[in-house]
Amino acid sequence: MDILRLSEKKFMKQPKRIILTHGDADGLVAAKVIEKCESSMLNCEFCWLVISSMNPSSEETERMFDRAVDILPIGIEDRIYIVDRAMLSKEYVEKKKKTLERTEIIYIDHHLTNKPGLYKEEIDLKNIINYWDDSESGATLSLRWFEELQNFDSEKISNFEEIKKFTNIVKLWDIFQWAKLPEDSVERKGALMVNAFEKIFSPKFLYKKLSERDFELDKIEELMEIAFEIYNEDYNRYAKGNMNRSFDYKYDGKYIKIFYGFERKYQSLFSHEILSRDEADIVVFINPYGTVSFRSREDIDVGDIAKSLGEISKLSGGGHKTAANYKMIEQEKVVHSMVEKFIEDLKILAEKENKEFIDYRF
Repeated sequence: MDILRLSEKKFMKQPKRIILTHGDADGLVAAKVIEKCESSMLNCEFCWLVISSMNPSSEETERMFDRAVDILPIGIEDRIYIVDRAMLSKEYVEKKKKTLERTEIIYIDHHLTNKPGLYKEEIDLKNIINYWDDSESGATLSLRWFEELQNFDSEKISNFEEIKKFTNIVKLWDIFQWAKLPEDSVERKGALMVNAFEKIFSPKFLYKKLSERDFELDKIEELMEIAFEIYNEDYNRYAKGNMNRSFDYKYDGKYIKIFYGFERKYQSLFSHEILSRDEADIVVFINPYGTVSFRSREDIDVGDIAKSLGEISKLSGGGHKTAANYKMIEQEKVVHSMVEKFIEDLKILAEKENKEFIDYRF
């Protein structure tokens, strides 16, 4: 969980704008779109708080919300955006109803497993506005939200057309439209450069560059080109060495390739390579920190599989139709298990070699 922006104390009495977003490129570009658009709509300064997290689960959104209202108590003039991540759970909303009733909450998302029907049908809070469309990314959907408002004027935003262009490049990568484009297309390369920039320089660095007053897309593109070259060299070397390390299974008539401990920054490109060669129907990456990532052919809904597995693990799961993940085990349990195994082995070694071993834990 990262605090990306917090206004100075002198702005604390101004209306508050809080953004809880996903920590990837799409989520952080969405946050920057919201900041720029909101700031253009009223002739006043806002008190800003922007928090991101790479963990997209509902539980993490709740922790982010708790952190936000601890930092900035909210009221009727304030607005909270929850973007590109799972919404607060029904149970949490009921528990925090008095707090949530005090401000406007706008939920913007595009994941199939986060479709907001639940909140319309089961939660009696009129101040939660759901804006959902799985054909957009978090960034383009955030921009569309403002463009549809009657009092929004894009001419008040400097470099608006450049920002809009960049959100569309981010969209191509984030919702996997790049894979359908010709190999030599400019749009496809742009999407792959977004991925490279995110993986080489980090999404937070992208957010920082977008926050610069003299932002120009050309400057970002120069860095994207550099990242693209570095990423491709590293990816080709890594992919070549890991291509034959899969565990192969068949589930429900579908061929699955499972990889353990595969570098996260190469997973999307690597799975696309496998799927495009028709070597599997589903590619699975089991990550050492307790999560499992899925990629699949277009006719297979791994979002639904991930959601069901999340229910079995009693943690969380979901995402897009062809790209999703679920939490198999809490990271703390993974760490604890490995530490305990190391201690067990060390004790055996101490006994075997008659060495002193003292446990200082209480």
